Amino acid sequence: MKEGEIILKKQSEKEADISFVKYEEIKRHLVYAVNKYCNLESEQKIKMFIERQKHENESGYANRFIVVPNGNITDKIKKDYLGYPSVIDGEEVYEPDFIGRLGSIEDLETQYDSIKDIAMWMLMSNRISKKYKRRAELNGEGERQEEGANTNAYKIWLSRKNIAFCALITCLNVLNFDNSEDNPRFKINYGMKKDLSKEEGTQDAFIIDVPYTGQISIHLGSEKNLNENLRIIKSATKTALRLKAKNKLISQVAERKKQKIKNGLSEEEAHNQVKEELNAEYKKEKNKIMSIVDIGIDIPEYEGRLLETSSAIPLEMGTSDKNIQAIYNNFKASSSPTNNEIAQFINEVNDDGTYKYNPREIHYLAVKLGWNADQIKFADRVSKSVQDRSRNHKLNELRRLRKAKMTEEQQVR
Repeated sequence: MKEGEIILKKQSEKEADISFVKYEEIKRHLVYAVNKYCNLESEQKIKMFIERQKHENESGYANRFIVVPNGNITDKIKKDYLGYPSVIDGEEVYEPDFIGRLGSIEDLETQYDSIKDIAMWMLMSNRISKKYKRRAELNGEGERQEEGANTNAYKIWLSRKNIAFCALITCLNVLNFDNSEDNPRFKINYGMKKDLSKEEGTQDAFIIDVPYTGQISIHLGSEKNLNENLRIIKSATKTALRLKAKNKLISQVAERKKQKIKNGLSEEEAHNQVKEELNAEYKKEKNKIMSIVDIGIDIPEYEGRLLETSSAIPLEMGTSDKNIQAIYNNFKASSSPTNNEIAQFINEVNDDGTYKYNPREIHYLAVKLGWNADQIKFADRVSKSVQDRSRNHKLNELRRLRKAKMTEEQQVR
């Protein structure tokens, strides 16, 4: 038994299963999901999927940054999503970059870095569940057994998507809680948004701009499913924060006792004093956690637009266009440009007076370069204003031309 366990009593409250998930397990789930996806989809289909993302999507914009990479696509996916494997006993093994229970990481930088694995697990589970759903729907008469197998697989991967979503929001909650000094570096842009494009009606979409990766979105289905996920997230967040507070205090036991004995107390007196102090401090910290989680743990509304509507995450950046190459080279050295620098590049125009970059390209570049939430939101606002101004200018020009034509026709009469 570790020293400190005798001081801080075990808590009797129920804890959500998600709070016991470990980062090592998340890595294993991600590896399995990526391999599964690569086995389900052919190289050609994946290339076609990426090719489609280059062109204008539901947002109304194309994206010149997106290119179809040369070479083996599945190898590139594994490298981009999983990193490089270690070779152990002749086998390739993807070792976890993070260790411990969900939300247990102490330093902000590592917490920030851990978000990508969980987000990618969520995304891949979402894609695989959709794949099995389509297969089940395409099964014809006489294929009931295969239809049932595909339906079961769909439900399994849908459940994994929900688990990954809950794990992701829990870790984001812990990151935001620990970022007590409000350091903009660790602010990640994410939130809920009503998706009005769905034929079956409005759905709740979760959107996150995963730093250095891309914009990811998933639908959460029914309101009942969303509310159940939110209940799990709230419970898991409380548990993760309480355990962090508890472990932090436990780590101080030996040093505190040593100092009190040095000041003249006996072993027993030192033990009793430390026990009393830590239990009081833990109670205070737990009450603080409970009040914060109960009042302000709801997922924020996503500010901005869903621009990568198929969660396209190309494996290479297209920089062959001279404008794209120029702006990429200008910003890639810095993940923290000023608002003036951002506004200046958004307002750049070609020789014919058209703007060089559209809102989708601007947002995509910002996420890929690791801009924080405030910078991304600012870029989105400026690019929207620029596009609105451009659209109004075109409308006014059309009105002017129409009026001039009408005047000319009246003069001819």
